[in-house]
Amino acid sequence: MRALKQKLACGVLAFVTLVAATPEPAAQVPAPSGDRVNAFAGPWACRNVEGVLVRETGARQGDTITAHDDVERNGKHSAFEDRYVFDPALKRWHVETGLGGFSGDAIPWTGDTWIVQGQNADGVAVRMTAEAIPGGDFRRTFAYAKDGGWFAYSVERCTPGTTPPAADACIAARYPATTLYAAPIQNSEIPFGAHGGTVTVVVALDASSHITGTRVLRSTSPLLNGLALEKTRASQFRTAIVNCKPVAADYLFTVSVRD
Repeated sequence: MRALKQKLACGVLAFVTLVAATPEPAAQVPAPSGDRVNAFAGPWACRNVEGVLVRETGARQGDTITAHDDVERNGKHSAFEDRYVFDPALKRWHVETGLGGFSGDAIPWTGDTWIVQGQNADGVAVRMTAEAIPGGDFRRTFAYAKDGGWFAYSVERCTPGTTPPAADACIAARYPATTLYAAPIQNSEIPFGAHGGTVTVVVALDASSHITGTRVLRSTSPLLNGLALEKTRASQFRTAIVNCKPVAADYLFTVSVRD
């Protein structure tokens, strides 16, 4: 099998009537006073580093906050739900997100930063970090474990209400370059006589993530160089963010063909 590898571095209603009694309101989340997680029981509007918009509407019932997320990505809409369940015995939150199947646990959010440690649907270790931003916004970052550290794969900034942060708002202070789409290689495209190999291509991106140049840095199979350059130009990347701004820079994209 030959494959391409890329590297670059979300009914029935029942009613009970109590005669001669006044129903008590549903119990509130028994979390410490000042727990910021309680704010998720309300409307939020978010924008992530890819420009995706998410409008979140939360509601609380007893110990559980359920947030419904409406997503707008490139003109297409989707939806998922997040759940925050407080365990008063353990004094911890259990968090589940419908996007990616993340699930984890954390203590109450009483400081500026809240870290939820868990894993995604594939069993990969994932960390969700929420940071309070002066003015009422918060930033949420998802990262997976990699090489003894954490690699951020999603960052969004959220504002109370229904209006998302402006397009030029600081979504992330720093964010690594990422391959958004790696153009696949078909067997019929492999040059005659090529028996597998690896080609490392230098990709030049401008601040808008447009490809401005490509060149082969090294190759174990020169017969694959032309195909590697073609597939690199057909792929899509997002440049890195430094000090809240995207920057023009060169990155490495590796194309591998196996026998």
